[in-house]
Amino acid sequence: MDRSELLVREYETITTQLVHWDTFFWHKSQFFLAVESILLAGVGQKLSEELTDGKPMHTRLFPMLVAIMLFNIFLCYVWFRTNRSNREYLKVRFERALQIEDDPDMSNVIQLYHLQQLILKDSRYAKHSSSWWETQLPSAFMIAWFAIVIAGAFDSDSFVFAIVAGLSIALVVGAIAWIERTGWPQAIRGTVKPSLESQPVAQGKMDKVH
Repeated sequence: MDRSELLVREYETITTQLVHWDTFFWHKSQFFLAVESILLAGVGQKLSEELTDGKPMHTRLFPMLVAIMLFNIFLCYVWFRTNRSNREYLKVRFERALQIEDDPDMSNVIQLYHLQQLILKDSRYAKHSSSWWETQLPSAFMIAWFAIVIAGAFDSDSFVFAIVAGLSIALVVGAIAWIERTGWPQAIRGTVKPSLESQPVAQGKMDKVH
C-alpha cells in the first residue's frame, strides 16, 4: 500500500470520526437538556405557586432553592465543558483533513473540506453558523437558575436571604471565572511525541463546522 492510499484511508477515517463526534455531541446534549428542562420546569412551577399565594416563602424552602441552584449550575458547567471539548475534538480532525488535502500526493484529488471552508465564507452563509449557540446553550440554563434564586430571595421578603442569594451567585460566577482562567483541574489527555516527519498545520484555521 503506497503513501497516497494510506492518506485516503486516514481521510475516510477522519470523515467517519467527524460524524461520530457530532452525533455523540447531540446525544450528550439531549441528556443534559432533558435533565435541566425537567428540573427547571419543576422548580419553576413550585416557585410560581409561592409567588402567587401572597405569602412570603417559607424559611426552609429558600436554602433548598439555593442548593438546587448550585447543583444545577454544576451540571450546566459540566455540560458546557463537554460541548466545548467535543468541538475541540472535531477541530483537530477537521484540521488534519485539511493537512491531507494539502499534501502533494493528494493535490487536486480530494478537496472537500477546503471547498467547505470556501463556501461557508461566502456572505450568504457567513452568519448561519450555529456552533457557538450550541456550545453556549448551558449558559442560558445557568442564567435561568440565577433568576429563580433571585426571585425566591425577593419572595422570601428577607434581607438575609437576599444577601445569601447575591453571595451564592457571586461565588459561583467567581469560581467559574477562576476555573476558566486557570484550567483547574488540568485535563489529562495523553502525551503525544512530536514526529520529525509531521507536516505543518494547514493554512487557514477551521471556520465553524455548522
